[in-house]
Amino acid sequence: MLQTQALSIGYQTPLLPPLSLALRQGQLTVLLGANGVGKSSLLRTLAGLQKPLAGKAHIAGKDVMRYSPTDLAKQLSLVLTDKPQDLYLTVEDTLAMGRFPYMRWYQRLQASDKTVITNVLELTQTQDLLHKRLATLSDGQLQKVMIARALVQDTPIVLLDEPTAHLDLPNRFMIFQLLRDLTRQTKKAILVATHDLEPSLQTADQMWLLDKGKCFVGLPEALVLEGVVGRVFGNATLAYNAVNDKFQLVQTPLAYLQLTGEGIAYTQTHKALARLGIGIEANAEVHIRILPAPAGWVWEWVGKESFETLESLCEKVMLMLPKTA
Repeated sequence: MLQTQALSIGYQTPLLPPLSLALRQGQLTVLLGANGVGKSSLLRTLAGLQKPLAGKAHIAGKDVMRYSPTDLAKQLSLVLTDKPQDLYLTVEDTLAMGRFPYMRWYQRLQASDKTVITNVLELTQTQDLLHKRLATLSDGQLQKVMIARALVQDTPIVLLDEPTAHLDLPNRFMIFQLLRDLTRQTKKAILVATHDLEPSLQTADQMWLLDKGKCFVGLPEALVLEGVVGRVFGNATLAYNAVNDKFQLVQTPLAYLQLTGEGIAYTQTHKALARLGIGIEANAEVHIRILPAPAGWVWEWVGKESFETLESLCEKVMLMLPKTA
């Protein structure tokens, strides 16, 4: 498997201190950090595309830089952010390219190659895309195909650089779920460089978190408990709530009220009021009580009136509270 020994990355000066890291078989590792912190440089160095300033990266005990291109392509596959150059290729053609390290220039796909492709199509649920041209695919479908091509290459290690960069929220979570499932099913070691913190926290087995010349390594939950995630991604206007596993805007309340209720109605009401600049305080004079109703909920302004929708409550709160609110 892939390991580093006192690996120093960068171009003229090191971006990070010497790194001793390890990818583990059957685990999804995420590499996170701000722009310019060294994620792409580390990924390129691990893939043998960029020479280290010092130290080494080993695959199966051999220095990555000592592998021939063909032999390295049998150990490690790489999915970059850039879209394919030739979008007129079909998905079938694209997947076939993943078998090139195992073929001589004059050979056609053998039965064993076609079996690998068929198995990967099933793993990635892309069977229905096989005869489509890349130009006709959505961004989410194209990213699944590029992951499938890496899997067809049949390497124990897969590296991906920002695989969700151009995807909407559902597709981002879908890609991370797919990658986690693939580690379980194929026992490959998968490393993803990404900015997507939320799906990373929910799916990763291990996290490499780069920040200001440091690299924090551990379980996502452990890095949350140690306060590392909050320190790295938080700032004066954004704070990480470890209880809710969410980042929240830091705001000074303009006014306060009591809020009682439970479940999703309480959570979403609290969120709506916070966005308006309303804080929650147990002894506040104004009291909003959330009560269940046949059609959902009722919001009662104790001693004043009731509201059948959250929108009408928010409108009234803004009118009845002091103008500074």
